[in-house]
Amino acid sequence: NKKKMENEDQNDNKNRRTTDICFQDSLWLQNNRLNRDNWIYYFALSPEFYDPKCNNEQFRQQQLSATDIAERLKGMRGDEYSLEYHNEAFSFLIIRKQRRFSPESVTNYHDFYILDGTIYQAPSALALLVSRLRKSIYHTGESFRYLSSDHSYCPTNGDQWSHLTSLTNTQQNSNNQRMNLTPDPIDAVIMRIESTVAQRKT
Repeated sequence: NKKKMENEDQNDNKNRRTTDICFQDSLWLQNNRLNRDNWIYYFALSPEFYDPKCNNEQFRQQQLSATDIAERLKGMRGDEYSLEYHNEAFSFLIIRKQRRFSPESVTNYHDFYILDGTIYQAPSALALLVSRLRKSIYHTGESFRYLSSDHSYCPTNGDQWSHLTSLTNTQQNSNNQRMNLTPDPIDAVIMRIESTVAQRKT
């Protein structure tokens, strides 16, 4: 059990590292148009994300298209990468690493996405939840600190809130402080996708 927990911790640490990095090969992109037939050849160039021991590799060495590789993988067992979504207009692809047990049975490991030729590892649901909880705790703490600094008690008049008129300035200062904090990598992923989609629409 101890060994299993250590392996899980090592995998978790590795996942944190890979969600903080990205990969792009400008030379390949200059000479090729990324699409559903060649994505595996581009994805295989990223050493942090691509596992050369996967089942895709033996077919990739045969120079088969990604579509043909996907069909052959259904009859195999082991780790593989599959294209889950492709939007050519937005230059956006979602790739999934999974372990196949049969033609109908697979277990998902990680999701990756390619946006304008740059490869990223998508954050897990747990990472998203932790990120949101941290933000909620931070904002709740800020609210309590503000209320505590504004509160006073008088035996004659009871509870008093003496600085309500400075709320706008306090909120502005708090916003400025938050802008100076280290960017959350999870938010960076979400903002990156939203920004690109908005630019494409305009």
